[in-house]
Amino acid sequence: MDIEEYIFDWMDISDKLKDNSNTLLLNWSLNTTVYSVEEIGRKENELNLTLPTVLKQFYSLTDGFQLRWIHRNHPQFKDEEYTFDYSVSPLDLFSDDFSYSGCVNILPFDMVFNTDWNEVWSGWRENSSYSKKISVNGKKMAQGELFSKLYPFDFYGNGSTAAFYIDEQDFGVMLSTQYFLDFDSYPMIDFEAYLQMIQSDYGLYRKRAFCFDKLRYNDHLTKEINTLDIEMYDSISQFEFLS
Repeated sequence: MDIEEYIFDWMDISDKLKDNSNTLLLNWSLNTTVYSVEEIGRKENELNLTLPTVLKQFYSLTDGFQLRWIHRNHPQFKDEEYTFDYSVSPLDLFSDDFSYSGCVNILPFDMVFNTDWNEVWSGWRENSSYSKKISVNGKKMAQGELFSKLYPFDFYGNGSTAAFYIDEQDFGVMLSTQYFLDFDSYPMIDFEAYLQMIQSDYGLYRKRAFCFDKLRYNDHLTKEINTLDIEMYDSISQFEFLS
């Protein structure tokens, strides 16, 4: 995967959303303060983690980015209430305070790997059972063990997030759409597949969970993901401009 070309494609997407009369671009920001591959390697050693090449390439070219947009036919859209904003606090986009059609919110490297996530999400998980046995990528483990291996990296709204799962054997992306409580409800996919998925539909908010149900770990989207049916809250015809 050519990460540099991938980032340029997101720049083109932001221009298309800005210029299209059916959509309103709410924010687009690309963090260009980056680490070298060597610096990321040193951070790996500090964190005692082994990260895949595609992730290190990604963070050596951008330290995350945000893109949000709304279709003018969105049931919550009111022109006077929506204006362009260059960036929004990354964790704010986890709340229910925003309505939009598409969102990508890749967090900076240090925020992903140095945040005390137990402190961030403990309030949402206080009623969950840490001892509950679950299956993750074919492995049986307690739910609390799963939490200890997760590093959220894409907070894309209304209690939904994608997180890196990291242990000695596996590195993948897991999804939660219910405030961290349902990571084990979706199959794991790899980071490259996730990057391809979110770009294929400009970050459509409601499509993430649907796509995870269709994909399996190490599936690099050899099939055209845009041919998958999309379950939306209203007619898909309003998104024909995406094709």
